[in-house]
Amino acid sequence: MAAESSTQRRQGKESPEELLARLNLQEEEDDDFVWEEELPDLGAPAKWLAIARVHTPKKFSPNALYGDMWAAWNPAKTVAWRKIKDNLFTTQFGCLGDWNKAMMEGPWLFRDQAVIMEEYDGFKNPESFKLDKLAVWAQIHRLPDNFLIEPAVRGSASRIGEVEDVQLKLPAGFFGEFVRVRVKIDVHAKIKRFVTGKKGEERVRYQVKYEKLPVFCFHCGEFGHWHEECGDGVHDESKFEWGDFVLADNVRFRQAGRGSYGPQRGRGVPRNAGGRGRGREPYNPNQPWRFNAQPTEN
Repeated sequence: MAAESSTQRRQGKESPEELLARLNLQEEEDDDFVWEEELPDLGAPAKWLAIARVHTPKKFSPNALYGDMWAAWNPAKTVAWRKIKDNLFTTQFGCLGDWNKAMMEGPWLFRDQAVIMEEYDGFKNPESFKLDKLAVWAQIHRLPDNFLIEPAVRGSASRIGEVEDVQLKLPAGFFGEFVRVRVKIDVHAKIKRFVTGKKGEERVRYQVKYEKLPVFCFHCGEFGHWHEECGDGVHDESKFEWGDFVLADNVRFRQAGRGSYGPQRGRGVPRNAGGRGRGREPYNPNQPWRFNAQPTEN
C-alpha cells in the first residue's frame, strides 16, 4: 500500500482528500471565501438544478444519457448538463414545467437502469450525495376496509420506502382493489413484495406491485443487474424469489430475445412502457401508449 501511495505521488494521481491529509496548507490557502459577504446577490440556491447518476457500474456515453433524457422529458426550454466525473452529473432546467416533469413524473430509465436525481443547491459538494433513493409508484392490494385511511396506508407503505404521496381514490384510468402510494425506495435494498398488517393476534400480508421499475434480478431481488449477471449467472429459475409478479397487472417483462444491450429475458422492463426514459403513463384502455425515442448511440 505504501509503495502504491508513493507511486501515485510521483505520478500526480493523489485525490484532493489524500493531498489535504498530507500537506500543510499556507495561510492564504486557508483564507475562506465567504459568499454572503463577498457576493451577497449570488448567495441564493441555484434554481431548478438537480444532481444525477445512473444506477449502474457499466460504462456509458454521457451524450447518450443526455439524448435519451431529452427524448423522454421533451422539455419546453433548454436543459443544461454538466459532467462532474464518471456517472455524476448536474442538470439545470429552464422553466418550472420542465423541472416538475423531470422531478415528479419518473422513475426515468436509461438503458433499463434507474436515473436517480435529487434537488441540488449548487453549493454542496456533489460527491457527498448518496443518490440511492428512487421514487416509484407502488400499489398495495386488497387492504381491508378499516385500513383504507391515510394513516394506515402511510404506515404500511413506510415498510416499502419513504412515503411521498398516498392515493386512496384511484385516478382516472386505474381499476382494481388497491391503493397507490409514491415511495422513495433504496436502490441497494431488495425489492419489497409484501407488507404486513396486524391487529390483535391476526396477521395478514398484502401484496405490493410496482408500476415501473428499472432492471432487477429475479435471483437476489436487487436493482442494477439481472439474474444472468448475478454471481456466475447460473441459477435454477424454478427457485427464483422475484419475478414479474412484482409489477402491476397491466405491466409485464419482455419474455425473450436479444436487444441492443444484450439478452432481454427477465430484465425488469415494462413492455408497454418502451423500457427507457419516461415513467409509465396511467393506464387508459382507450389511449395508445407513448413510446420514447431510442437512445443515442455511443
